[in-house]
Amino acid sequence: MFTRRLGRRGAFRYKLAALILAVALVAGLAPQLTFAGAENEYAKNTQEDAIAADEPAAETAIPDPLPEPAISEVIVPAPMDGVPAPTDAVSATSPMSAAPPQGTPIGQVYVSIEDTVPTPANEAWPAARGIMAQGWVDLYSSDGTMDVIRRLADANSLSVEDVNGYITTVGGLGANGRDPNSGGWMCSLNDWFTNEGFSSYTVANGGLSAGDTVSVMYSLDWGPDIGSDWANNNKTLKALTVSNGAISPAAFNADTKNYTLIPTENVGGFEDVIITPTAYNKNFQTRIYVNGTEVKRTQAIPVADGTKIKIIVGRPDWPTMNSPNTVPEEQYTLTVGDGGNAVNTPPSLKGSDSSNAEAVLGDTWQLDLFPIFEDADIDALTYSVSVNGAASTPVAGYVYQFKPTAIGDYTLRFKASDGQAESSAYTVNLTVRNATVNNVTLPSTTEVKNTLNKVAAYQLTTASNPSVGTVHGEGTVLALARGGYMTDAYKNIYLKNLYSYIRGHNGNLGQPYTDYSRIILALSALNVDATNVAGYNLVARLAEYENVVWQGVNGPIHALLALDSKNYDIPLPTAGSGATQTTRERLVRTILNAQLPDGGWSIMGPGTDVPGFTVTAVSAEIDITAMALQGLAPYYKSNGEVREAVEKALSVLSDTQSAATGGWSSSEGTAQVLIAMNALNIELNDARFVKNRKTAYDGLMSFYYHAGGYFKHTADGNEANAMSTDQGMYALVSLYRTLTGANSVYDMTEKQATVVDIPADNTNAGVSSSVNTNSTAVAAKKRASSDYEVTQSILTDTAIETPPVELEALEANIAESDTLNDAEEEKEAKKEGGLSLRKIIGIIAAIIVLALITFLTRQIVRRNGRPRYRRPRRAA
Repeated sequence: MFTRRLGRRGAFRYKLAALILAVALVAGLAPQLTFAGAENEYAKNTQEDAIAADEPAAETAIPDPLPEPAISEVIVPAPMDGVPAPTDAVSATSPMSAAPPQGTPIGQVYVSIEDTVPTPANEAWPAARGIMAQGWVDLYSSDGTMDVIRRLADANSLSVEDVNGYITTVGGLGANGRDPNSGGWMCSLNDWFTNEGFSSYTVANGGLSAGDTVSVMYSLDWGPDIGSDWANNNKTLKALTVSNGAISPAAFNADTKNYTLIPTENVGGFEDVIITPTAYNKNFQTRIYVNGTEVKRTQAIPVADGTKIKIIVGRPDWPTMNSPNTVPEEQYTLTVGDGGNAVNTPPSLKGSDSSNAEAVLGDTWQLDLFPIFEDADIDALTYSVSVNGAASTPVAGYVYQFKPTAIGDYTLRFKASDGQAESSAYTVNLTVRNATVNNVTLPSTTEVKNTLNKVAAYQLTTASNPSVGTVHGEGTVLALARGGYMTDAYKNIYLKNLYSYIRGHNGNLGQPYTDYSRIILALSALNVDATNVAGYNLVARLAEYENVVWQGVNGPIHALLALDSKNYDIPLPTAGSGATQTTRERLVRTILNAQLPDGGWSIMGPGTDVPGFTVTAVSAEIDITAMALQGLAPYYKSNGEVREAVEKALSVLSDTQSAATGGWSSSEGTAQVLIAMNALNIELNDARFVKNRKTAYDGLMSFYYHAGGYFKHTADGNEANAMSTDQGMYALVSLYRTLTGANSVYDMTEKQATVVDIPADNTNAGVSSSVNTNSTAVAAKKRASSDYEVTQSILTDTAIETPPVELEALEANIAESDTLNDAEEEKEAKKEGGLSLRKIIGIIAAIIVLALITFLTRQIVRRNGRPRYRRPRRAA
């Protein structure tokens, strides 16, 4: 009808406008729909919370069975000592509010208003009024404690005045009305003086529920005279009464914690009992549990032989006005009959069975055991702890305190006991570190990476023909490979030179055997199998202990680093050689035996396992001491003797650190210390290694020549040093890996080593089927680096084939590679992300728009597709 009125042209325009409007609407709403789900969920949750706060579901909090309150029978808690019993004139009628809330009551609470503290004999103050009102009051879902107090007061014609939820006047009796100095009203909930304003406790927030008791009491002494005392943490019971039964021993004593409950018998068994405990200090909560389930103090409890009732006062994790709440709770147990049917349940863990934690040396670390263990029977628990596998010792109270004497890792195993059975263990893996200095400038990962880029560019142009040796050899290869700067072409050159060298020596490189260790480390960094190099097993050369330690402690240090780099198995010595088998334990022992009296190591220190080894040094050498720590680092956590030796050596290094630079006397020594710190997870701002606000990194950089991108042997001068640059770069690589969370620089287990075949004629062919010598391809591709992403830049093969290349050009290549790698990572992340909610909504919107366009196009074509001719006008 509407389109007919419009006519064909109007209908066409209308449909076109509708099409545009639909497209615009979808385009405008699509970005917003992403959040619609979350907003709707929030609205739903908010609505559910509001409903839950007002639903009769709160009835589940009412104890069952609850005493039936009636007008003629008011259930009254046992009165406090010295307080007169309520008079019939006050409690004879069930109080009702003049204007009760709309809805149905969800239960009742017992409310009392009391002024019972007698006037001191020597004071002419007004006399106490006694119980001013008390009885059961209807409870509604919208109520709080102040509502039920007013309802009782209204029913007894008592006015109530309050300020911000604190009662100031009841029935004309206000603050200082009886005591001119410290009189006033206080309120308790379930015989507990709350730690928040009384108006804070409502049905909605769970602070008030059916069966609770609410008391408004007048004090002449700010609380202690009515049981509220801030000055002590006494958590014992002052009194305990039982309805329909008796206890044995008959006379309650606060120091007696276990009683037999003898209930009154009836035809069907035992009468229900009501337990009324009174705490000595009502600033601490008193709770009642029956066979592990909490009940109200007004609740009638059905009992049978073996029923166990526990009264707990002041658990430290319960709220209180008293602070600090560090005194353990008091617990009283009532067992019905002889307890023959009672079954004990051992303590258990509330959550997981372990956690990790950190502590600072010299500080006291503590653990609250309450949130960790629980007992279904609500038994009082005691705790024990075992430190590093030692015998268990008792924990004083519920908070364990531990003051470590050395940095390192500790294993703490805790158990809880209820006196009959123990829980399973809860383990804490505690890492103790040294104190740190906060007012030092620490390098960022970007700063370290930028420096590494420059040093790598220098190395690739200067050491363009790497071969076997301590200069422009394995040290350079190691630093480039572990830093992520190794190219296929550079790797090819080194391997060709290495294989030629090994074949030229028939696989026997002779002494010192640190050459084997150094080559194994380089091959491991390149992911080349060191057990098959041109047909020779280089690892087997470390199997004979006497050869390894021939040159002194340097031998076992390097051997440990090489063997542990890929967890190599140590082969057996050559049959018939009579050589001693090399083991990791023997190498560790040799290093420990070579430690000097001052705590450090030297190249020729003592070693009782080495034949003819004599002491020739009396003081520590910084670089050898640091390298010894690197070799021992993997054994620091598991070996107490190693840990003790390491701590002693660290003291030597700390004492010799320069206050002027933060480093040590040489570039190489400083680099090795920084590598050792990273291997031991010692932070740069560790207090032991900060001098005059300078760190070991600052010390290393004092040897760095920024303009050239290399390291010097000494701080003065500008001359480059090949060994200093190798070790300086390796130290930066070690630091960078630590800062980025990669595995340690000597842990090369992330990839499976492969066998590389180098032909005997030393041609470029056949180095590896995976080697790509195309310069452009190598420059563009992203190189994998196992379980970490250290590599941020790749240098092109051209930089090696045509040395020297300008530093600026190499840095440009690095920056370009960074961009390519970032783009690749972003692309991969998008692939892995799959279809997001926004994408799905976009697809749906596109489908809707396409459907609308198709439909409207058909309509337009059908109505407007035929040629239309304008009728010629008639001639006048």
